[in-house]
Amino acid sequence: MSSPHQISRRGLTTGLGAVAAVGVIGALRTGNAHAATGPPADSRTAPASTAATAPGTAVPPRLTLPVPTGRYPVGRVDLHLVDQNRADPYQPASRRELMVSLFYPAAPHGGSEFTPWIPELSGHVLMAANGIPADAVRLPLTHARDTAPYAHDAGRAPVVVYSPGYEEPRAFGTTQAEELASHGYIVAAVDHPGDAVVVEFPDGRAYYGTHPDEAEIPVEIRTADVRFLIDQLTILDRGGNPDAARRRLPAGLCGALDLRRVGIFGHSRGAATAASAMYADPRFKAGVNLDGAVFGPVVAGGLDRPHLLLESAEHEAMKYDETWQQFWPNLRGWRRMYVLEKSRHVSLTDVEVLMPQIAAALGQPPESTEPMLGTIRPDRAVAALRAYVMAFFDLHLRGRHTRLFDGTSDAYPEMRFELR
Repeated sequence: MSSPHQISRRGLTTGLGAVAAVGVIGALRTGNAHAATGPPADSRTAPASTAATAPGTAVPPRLTLPVPTGRYPVGRVDLHLVDQNRADPYQPASRRELMVSLFYPAAPHGGSEFTPWIPELSGHVLMAANGIPADAVRLPLTHARDTAPYAHDAGRAPVVVYSPGYEEPRAFGTTQAEELASHGYIVAAVDHPGDAVVVEFPDGRAYYGTHPDEAEIPVEIRTADVRFLIDQLTILDRGGNPDAARRRLPAGLCGALDLRRVGIFGHSRGAATAASAMYADPRFKAGVNLDGAVFGPVVAGGLDRPHLLLESAEHEAMKYDETWQQFWPNLRGWRRMYVLEKSRHVSLTDVEVLMPQIAAALGQPPESTEPMLGTIRPDRAVAALRAYVMAFFDLHLRGRHTRLFDGTSDAYPEMRFELR
C-alpha cells in the first residue's frame, strides 16, 4: 500500500499541464531563475506594491494568502540556528544548521514591512523549476510584519512547531502558522536542510537538497532538528539570542514563550516528525498529523499524549496507510481521526490556495487543478483545517473546551469524523 509520501511524489509530477504549479516540489532540484520580484497589495491582507515598472509594462498579479482571523496582528522573525554539538548528516564536515520562521502575536500599528512568503532565491527556484514564467505571477507576501514588537497583552504564549513535508519549504505552513499566531500562539516553522529542496541562510548560502529516495531519510534527523529547536527557544525565552549572527529580536519576545505548553504539527513527512518528536521528547505535549505516514519506534510504542490525525480524501481512499493501522491502536491518550472530503495530499498546505491563483494567471481553467487538489473549495479547506488545528491546540495547550471533536460538525461538513 502506498504511503501519503508516495502519493505526494507521484502527484508532484502532475498538475497544470506544462506548469506543475507551486507545491510540485518533486521536480525541484536546482535552478537559476529570473523570478518576478516586487512588494505587496494592501494593509493586513497584503501591502501595496511599490515596485518600479517600466511605462506600459503590465505588473504580474500578486498571489495572496488567506487573512488570519484572530484579534492580533502577526509578527515574524527568522532565526538562523547552528547546533555546535551535531554534525550535519548530509555534510558531515559541517555543523547542523536550521532556518526557522517564528510567527507571533504582534503589537498593533507595527511600521515594519510585510515579510515574503518564501525567500527570494527559493522563490526563483520554485518558479523556474516548475516552468512558471517569470512574468506570470509574483509570489505572495505574508500578513506578518518583520520583527514587529510582541503584543504585551498576549502574555506568555503556548508554542507550536511546524515541520513541512519531504522536499517542502517551511513556507508551505504559513496559512496555519499565521492563523495560530493571530490567536495568541507562537509558531516556529522549520526547514530541514538536506531533504528540503533548498534552504537559504542569511549570509547568502543556499543549501540544496541531496534528494535521496524519501524512504532513505531517517525521521530521526528531523526529530533531532525539532528537539534542538526547542532548546534554542528556551535560550530565547530566558533572554538570550540564539540567532547565529545575533540579529535583532522583536521587542518583548524574550520571556513570552511558555515552553511548558508546546505542541507540534506537520504535513506528510513533517507529520511523521511530529509523532516521532512526541515519542522522543516529553516537552511536546500534543501533536497533529496532516496526512503523513508514521515511522520509527513510535509506531509500535505509541503515545500517551493527545494526537489528532487529519487525512486527505486521497489518503483515506486507500483506507489508511498501513503505518496508521499499526499506530492507531497504540495511541493511549486523547485521539481523533478526520478526513478532509474531496481533497488531495497537498490540499493540507498553502498549495491549496496558491495553485488555483497560478492557474488563473496562466489562463488555465479551474478544473486543471483537480488532479493535484481535488474538488474541495480552497476557502472551505482552509477554514476547516484552521478550525480543527486551532481547536485541538486550544483544548490541549490552553484547556479550552470544544464540542468540535464530538463528531462531524455542521459548521465544517468537509471534515468528516472517522475514528475516536
